[in-house]
Amino acid sequence: MFRLKIHLLVSFLALLAIITLIQAAPQPATEWDRHNNPCVYDDFKVEVCQFCAKLTKSPIVYPMCCNSEDNVYEWCNKYINYGGRIN
Repeated sequence: MFRLKIHLLVSFLALLAIITLIQAAPQPATEWDRHNNPCVYDDFKVEVCQFCAKLTKSPIVYPMCCNSEDNVYEWCNKYINYGGRIN
C-alpha cells in the first residue's frame, strides 16, 4: 500500500513537471502584418491571391498565398486555372 502511494506521488510529480515544461497552451493568434505584404510589389500575385481567397471563401488564404506559405500560391494558381478557366 505504501509503495502504491509513493508510486502515485512520483507519477503525479513527473506529470506535473512535464506539463510545466511543455506549456502546450495555444498561442494567441497574431494579426497579419498588412504593411509587410509581399503582394504589394507584384500586381499579378495580388490578383491571383485575391481571386483565390474569394473563390475559397477562406480568410487565411490571402496572407498564406502572398507569403507563399506551404506552396499556397502555386496551389491557388492551379486552382484558379483548373480546366482552362481564365480569371
